[in-house]
Amino acid sequence: MACTYCVGAPDWEIKKYTYWTAYLKKNQAYLGTTIIALNRHIPDLFSATKEEIEELQTIIVRLTGMMKELFGAKMFAYMAQSSLENLHANIQIIPRYDQKVRFGDVTFSDPQFGRGYDPVRHQELRPSDYSEMIIAMQQKLEGTKETENREELEVPRPE
Repeated sequence: MACTYCVGAPDWEIKKYTYWTAYLKKNQAYLGTTIIALNRHIPDLFSATKEEIEELQTIIVRLTGMMKELFGAKMFAYMAQSSLENLHANIQIIPRYDQKVRFGDVTFSDPQFGRGYDPVRHQELRPSDYSEMIIAMQQKLEGTKETENREELEVPRPE
């Protein structure tokens, strides 16, 4: 079986970075849920290099900032994982909302806001909704590029 990330999932790709690629997750029970997958095979996040981890931190800051501006996300849950059939370490960003949010023709709600997210909730969208969401996310990321397109992005790092 071909590796999903090696083959590429261009229909779901938000942005490809040097070491990572951000994809919109098919399950949109939480509006904007994104997967950031490493562009090479490793068994877990702890096997990533310092450079890969630093880029991941920068990507998370950019994506969460974009989701706050674009969708009004109030907080985020994170899940790191890898699997035997897909050795791309990845992290999921799960935006959380304190009120209903509408994107296109779909209204999203987060009844567990302030508590753990519900991992079994499932909501798939029409293909056109995914495309519109990815375009909106890409445009918002490009719009913030002017202020964040610096290698020295001021991301807090432990000393």
